[in-house]
Amino acid sequence: MEPLWLLLHWNHGGSGMETMTHSYPQLKFRLPPDVHSYVKEAAKRQERSLNGHIVFLLRQEMEKEKEENNSDGK
Repeated sequence: MEPLWLLLHWNHGGSGMETMTHSYPQLKFRLPPDVHSYVKEAAKRQERSLNGHIVFLLRQEMEKEKEENNSDGK
């Protein structure tokens, strides 16, 4: 059985931060030092964990792509 992790999850449609328990796959990847520093400082400014901010940024890109795909079909 996979371990459960307590995560802070950004809810785009809700009131802000929600505490949720999920079983998510773990990924290990490398960031260039300048990218790591940028994301780390941005996360700190937004009062998010590094992981939480990376998820936030990826979700923004997902939404942007979804909107672009929807506008192409009109």
